[in-house]
Amino acid sequence: MRMHNQNPVRQSLEGTRMTLIQRVAKVVLAGLITVLAFIALPAAAAEYKPAATQNYLVQPSPGVTLETATAIVRHKTGGRVLSASPASKGAEVGYQVRVLVDERLVQTWFVDEKGRTQSE
Repeated sequence: MRMHNQNPVRQSLEGTRMTLIQRVAKVVLAGLITVLAFIALPAAAAEYKPAATQNYLVQPSPGVTLETATAIVRHKTGGRVLSASPASKGAEVGYQVRVLVDERLVQTWFVDEKGRTQSE
């Protein structure tokens, strides 16, 4: 039987050619993935809704805004507002506001649609 011995230089050249092809393929693939990600990004951003515009189960009436409710509680307690969200208490609709008072006590307040407050 005849053994086919290739020239070592030729074998090395073919190995280099394969790694070059593999490198080019990786770069092309990475570029394609990047382009596809940038195409998909606007669609994903369109689906995102910030917390202030999300659909809540409870929709307060337009009498008092979230900003007004937090200002009322901040003025009444002298504290720092931690969070605020639409809420209901019985038949009343308004906002639940959590506030840090005296840097140690967390209080929860309910502000109805007319601006009246209740500590919870």
